[in-house]
Amino acid sequence: MKNKAIPMIMGLACLGALVSCGEPVVSSAPASSSAATGFVSSEPASVDIEDSYTDIDSIDLDSGEYMVGNTVYSFNKENKKMNVAKYEDYDSYKSKQGNVLYDGACRLVKVTSMFHDPYNAVYFEFGGSVYLLYGDAAGKFVLSTKTATSTFSSGAVLLSEIPLFSMGNYVSDKQSQNKANPDGTYVYDSQGNTIREKFYLFLELTETKASIFVSDNPNTHAETPLHSVENYKTLIGSGKLRIKIPHKDGEFDCTLTSHSENEIKFVNSMEKKGDYSCSGTFTKIAK
Repeated sequence: MKNKAIPMIMGLACLGALVSCGEPVVSSAPASSSAATGFVSSEPASVDIEDSYTDIDSIDLDSGEYMVGNTVYSFNKENKKMNVAKYEDYDSYKSKQGNVLYDGACRLVKVTSMFHDPYNAVYFEFGGSVYLLYGDAAGKFVLSTKTATSTFSSGAVLLSEIPLFSMGNYVSDKQSQNKANPDGTYVYDSQGNTIREKFYLFLELTETKASIFVSDNPNTHAETPLHSVENYKTLIGSGKLRIKIPHKDGEFDCTLTSHSENEIKFVNSMEKKGDYSCSGTFTKIAK
C-alpha cells in the first residue's frame, strides 16, 4: 500500500510545480465577458433593448391632422407642436369641441433600435406613454405607442384625404334575397324551393335627413321609406366617416360609409327574414 501511494504523491507534486511555473489550467466553466480578468461570472450579460432617440432638424412628414380611431393628432411641423384631441363625431371635430388629451411640444427624432432599421419620427409624450408618428416605407402613416410594458402600432389617416359625404340621391347595385311573408316565413314555389327576389335600395341624403327606400327596379321607388333618420350624426373613426340609419321598429341599422364623391358603401343589417338585409355600394344618381 505504501509503495502504491508514492507515484500519486509525486504526480500531485508535479502538477503543483506546473502551476507554480505559470502553465495555464483549463477550466470547464462557461465563458463570460469577465473571463479575460480571470473571474468567471454565472450572471447573464445585460443587453440594452431600449430604443434611442436623436434629435434631428427636419422630417419627411407634413404638418396636418392625423386620425387614429376617433382621436386626431394635429402636427405643426414649423413650430414643433402637437395637439391630441378625441371627438364624439364629425360635427364636434369641425367645431373643435373635443376632449383635449395633449397640447404641447414635440421633437423630431431619429429612432434607433436593435429590432429594425433606423427611421425618423415625431416624438411626444403624455399619460406615461411615448408616441411616435411617422410614415413607413410603403407610404402609410403609423402611430406607435410605447407604454411601460408594451409597444403597439396603429395605422393613421390624414384627415384631409378622407372623402366627405356628398348630398344627393343614390341607388344600390342589384341585390337578392329569399322572399318572405310579413310574418317572417319564407315563400316557396310549387316544387318546395324558396323563391328568390331581386331588389334595389335607394338612398336620399340631405344635410339633416337620411332615408332608405326599396324597389324592384333601379329607376323608381315608392314614396314611403323603408328606414329614415333626421338630424343624424356623422361619426368619425379609423379613417372613415359613417352615418347610421336605425331600422324602423328594429334593433339594428343601415350603416353608410363615405367612399368617394359619387359612391357610398353600405351594410344593411339583418333583423328578420326578407327584410332586405344586404351590403354593397350606393352610386350617385345624375341629376
